[in-house]
Amino acid sequence: MNFFDNIADSYDELTGAADRRVAAGRFVTELTRRFDITSAVDAACGAGLFAIELARNGLEVVAGDISAGMLKEAPHNAAAAGIDTDLCTWIQAPMQELGDRISGARDAVVCMGNSIPHLLTDDDLSRTFAGFAAMLTGGGVAVIHLLNYDRVLSEKDRIVGITRAGSKEFVRFYDFDGDLVGFNILEIQWADDGRCSHNLFTTPLRPYRRDELVDALAKAGFENIETFGDLRFNPFDSETSDTLLLTTTTCPP
Repeated sequence: MNFFDNIADSYDELTGAADRRVAAGRFVTELTRRFDITSAVDAACGAGLFAIELARNGLEVVAGDISAGMLKEAPHNAAAAGIDTDLCTWIQAPMQELGDRISGARDAVVCMGNSIPHLLTDDDLSRTFAGFAAMLTGGGVAVIHLLNYDRVLSEKDRIVGITRAGSKEFVRFYDFDGDLVGFNILEIQWADDGRCSHNLFTTPLRPYRRDELVDALAKAGFENIETFGDLRFNPFDSETSDTLLLTTTTCPP
């Protein structure tokens, strides 16, 4: 079973989706102000957070994810948000295959929420970025968002985050071992008598640094590559920024 299938039911709880929703909406509003976009692809859409906000801003969205479990949650979340079903289409596909699965050009491709590090090889990354370029109109924009692994690898802090929702507690942490990073989610279920049960879910990640991604995007034919330190488009600092946001465009027609 896919790593995200195992956590799909609890994903919004463990990531604090209610708090992230405000930031996602603000980000999409600013993105549509900066770029003239009316349609988008959301690659590795997860439970639909950014796809929903794109659709809420009137964009026609195709959202893809490798996880069947996530794609069960995403349409429910969209319906709960009042999103017109005509605005959002959901397909099951890994990032590397989206360019082959989606016909017609879009104005934007977004890949949010630390999805890119699940691509473990150079070939996976190059296929993904080439697919992104193929899905875009001339001058279209690609947006990549992930954790700042320049900082993560420098500090080697094992704890990513701890959240609690009702009787469930989630501890996200890293194992540092070689070129890849082990990403773990410890799910703890507390009972009324103080006892607990737990599940541990683990997946490898490739901790891409800023310069690696800039080079890979350039090789895929992207230009005007800009980097930011958060979803507010503040400057990126490799030592202090929590996240890395890249925006880049294809050659205009």
